[in-house]
Amino acid sequence: MAAFSIRNLEKRYPGAPVPALRDFSLEVGSGELVAIVGPSGCGKSTLLRMLAGLEAETAGEIRLGERVLTGLPPKDRDLALMFQSYTLLPHLSVEENLAFGLKLRGEPRPSRLEKARAIAKTLGIESLLRRLPSEISGGERQRAALGRAILRSPAAFLFDEPLSSLDAQMRLQLRVEIQRLHQRVRVPMLFVTHDQGEALTLGDRVVVLDRGVMQQVASPEELYRRPANAFVASFIGAPGMNLFKGRIETNENGSARFVSPALSYDLTPAQTAAIKPHTAITVGLRPEHLRRADASEALLRGEVTAVERQAGQATLYVQSGDVSFAARVGEDFSARPGDFSGWTFDPAAVSLFAGPGETRIDL
Repeated sequence: MAAFSIRNLEKRYPGAPVPALRDFSLEVGSGELVAIVGPSGCGKSTLLRMLAGLEAETAGEIRLGERVLTGLPPKDRDLALMFQSYTLLPHLSVEENLAFGLKLRGEPRPSRLEKARAIAKTLGIESLLRRLPSEISGGERQRAALGRAILRSPAAFLFDEPLSSLDAQMRLQLRVEIQRLHQRVRVPMLFVTHDQGEALTLGDRVVVLDRGVMQQVASPEELYRRPANAFVASFIGAPGMNLFKGRIETNENGSARFVSPALSYDLTPAQTAAIKPHTAITVGLRPEHLRRADASEALLRGEVTAVERQAGQATLYVQSGDVSFAARVGEDFSARPGDFSGWTFDPAAVSLFAGPGETRIDL
């Protein structure tokens, strides 16, 4: 049985035209970290607030082990919730903030201060124990908030975008600390973030939300390689999967061909067998699946509009009529805005999406 069980959870706000969260169900195993990601307003923070008891659910049930949490006040749920804001008590020292949860439980002062010093050493803030929150940096405050949550020894951890206000280096350090915490305590963790990089790095599984509806829950590798629909395909990845809308037409020899304003190519036998002729379809291609081709081999052509260089590689943004797409190349590739380029790919590498929800076609 899952340690954390969320069943058919729904949240409707009075006067809102659609629910903020619809029919959300998820089983989280003991020791599993599940990341929840999606665009702003998709319902991810609303979900976490309902789990913590800060929002009342409209329908559904929340269980932690054998305990039903639905309807319980936050103090009775035995959950540690870490926000984007630091939520440290400003009049208490770092040491007193770390030990505050233990104090509320009635643990003797010598014991709780000993534990606070131990966790401060683990998090690299032992030299800051006598300072007030106003006297330390944002990253140090967030480490203190994480340490306080760890010392509570809760039945589960809930993280609501705890790293979004930190600089890049501090986000990396705190991600490492959370991974270490995950390995150490082995209790359920749910980590809400708008940063897909964080989600894919931290999550054993990742939930993708859009407009209050779960689009897919899978391992990071599965999300990237086999997105459930066109939304997940375009959302996961930096940049996301290139999407080309078109139709399937039949060649004179009976084979099938995808035709769109920017891209046309002959389908593989497996793709032909899975799709009916004259079907509206979306073809997805990851930027790294495109490779440079001369005019006679090119399946895609366009003008380079921007070049984004990263360590060891570059991403080219290319315009073909009204359609734009991205291609990833090695750092030694020479290109500049205004250049015209041709591209090809292995047809077996594409993802195909069709139907009202542009769902994935499994071959």
